[in-house]
Amino acid sequence: MNIRLKIIGAALLTLAISIGGTSVFMARLVEHRMVSASSASVVSLGRIALQEVQSTMAEGHDYEIQRLLENISATPYVMSARIISTDGTVLRSGVPGEAGRTAPGFELTFDQTTEGPRTSREKNTLVHQVPVKNQSECFSCHGATARYLGVIELVYDISSGSSEVASTRRFLLLSGILILVLVGTALLATVNRIVMYPVEMLVESMRSVREGDLNARTSLKGSDEIALLGESFNTMIVEVKAVHERSLAKERDISRVKAELDHKVMLEELNTQLQHKVKEVESANKAVLSLSKELKHKNVELEKLVDRLKRINEVGSVLTSIIDHKELLKIIIKTASETLRVQKGTIHVNKNNSVPITLNFRPGLGFIEDSPENVEIDPRFQDMLLEGKRVFNSKGAGEVSSGIETSIGVPLKMKGQIIGGILLEGATEGHVITHDDLDVLETMANQAVVALENAWLYETVKSNYFGTIQSLVNALEASDRYTKGHSERVRFLGLELAKHMGLDYRELEIFEHAATLHDIGKIGIDSAVLNKEDALTNTEFSLIRAHPIIGDEILGPIGTLEGVRTTILQHHERYDGKGYPYGISGEEITLKARVLAVIDTFDAMLTDRPYRKALSREQTL
Repeated sequence: MNIRLKIIGAALLTLAISIGGTSVFMARLVEHRMVSASSASVVSLGRIALQEVQSTMAEGHDYEIQRLLENISATPYVMSARIISTDGTVLRSGVPGEAGRTAPGFELTFDQTTEGPRTSREKNTLVHQVPVKNQSECFSCHGATARYLGVIELVYDISSGSSEVASTRRFLLLSGILILVLVGTALLATVNRIVMYPVEMLVESMRSVREGDLNARTSLKGSDEIALLGESFNTMIVEVKAVHERSLAKERDISRVKAELDHKVMLEELNTQLQHKVKEVESANKAVLSLSKELKHKNVELEKLVDRLKRINEVGSVLTSIIDHKELLKIIIKTASETLRVQKGTIHVNKNNSVPITLNFRPGLGFIEDSPENVEIDPRFQDMLLEGKRVFNSKGAGEVSSGIETSIGVPLKMKGQIIGGILLEGATEGHVITHDDLDVLETMANQAVVALENAWLYETVKSNYFGTIQSLVNALEASDRYTKGHSERVRFLGLELAKHMGLDYRELEIFEHAATLHDIGKIGIDSAVLNKEDALTNTEFSLIRAHPIIGDEILGPIGTLEGVRTTILQHHERYDGKGYPYGISGEEITLKARVLAVIDTFDAMLTDRPYRKALSREQTL
């Protein structure tokens, strides 16, 4: 791993741990305060209810208790208020039709040490129980033997607070991701300045030496690896220049000796000396040639290193912009196969024992996706997935490797666990697979794991967010037997049509939210108007036509739902301009709104409505 990745990795990891810990603490603190506030409210309401019940029973007006429970049930966030006998029978209830039934799972366990009220939490509700003691005023009706006459039970809804907690978590997560991106960008710019600029200076100096300038020097300063390499380069060039100058001097000496030869003996002596000097020159030339080859080899290696760093940087930039994990896996294996010039690439991922994904890529042929039932993993792949070891199988240095006997592979590790691996097989013609290629593949795998983790985190947030939206719609449809399940059917059928129309995954996500929430504006319309069987008056019909605008206003404070709001606002417009609320026509209506309009109408025709029975499939089509 190079200096740049070490610095960026360590800094981002430390920052991610700090932000993550702070986010978890803040989310839990908000949830604790929400539950505490709700508990205080329901305890206070229970105390008031007990006082009213005791007062009413003491005055002999027990018929007033039913009206009291109905008033309490109408209080915001109170889901039910009832009085249950000691054997579990509902004596009175604010919910019509519940009196006389047996309360499921009820058990009166108040004793000498726990006579006071108690509150328990069940998912998104608080259940508060207040015991009703048998007092002397009640002996005439209930006798004096029983210690308790029953219990007042209040069920308090805290789902809205849970939504706020989920919103807080999303905000903290998005803020943390933004901080990580900004810090990563700053670190990348700094490392480029510290690493890339010195490398380019060194390459430029080498290019000058290769062109014959032995006075070329690099001005790198410092104590890191690149600065030490620059100092070694300068030392080597000084030695090369010295050898070259000595060679020239010796040649001049030989010429001068030849001119001074006066007779044969001197000539022979000089000839002997000349031969000796020639050998020295040859040795020097060989040394110069050797140094030149070494310099050329190092220059090639540095150029490869620079090119490799650029490619890894480009891959990292692409991966961080993808949030769909399936698309992410395709880009990873395609990029690795093409960068390292192999005949086949395989990536295998298994997240938390879910359905594994295996993709095969062959340059020139494309992707081959294996179904989980038909996957036969290579034994080398299995060892890599079980033991986390790298795979390297290639012919000797200098040989051109090709065929199935040539392969390299690295595991994909996330938080200390092996979640999959990448295996590349068969070098292309003229290419040799080396350990450097294995190092490059491992770097890409590390980048891929970070991108995969981000994609999975995004999918988890999306799932939780969509579940909250679905709960809101279910609450809207629960009171209307005619439209129950309508939004879910519109979402399912609409997605199929939208995919057929060619919308990309971002547009599909917006459409899915809009289809689920398209009738949210009906919250603001009286249910008597919505369920009216007779013909609507002009005023009532105007209220119905306003529900897209009401839905847009409800979702207005949520800035991330702008595309969703536009789709909801236009889903009752018509292509001929006769729709509502604004009467726009043609291409002015977005494609998502047109798809939603067709599917909404289709499902409405096939279901019973207060003013008509469902149409047949043939009539609807």
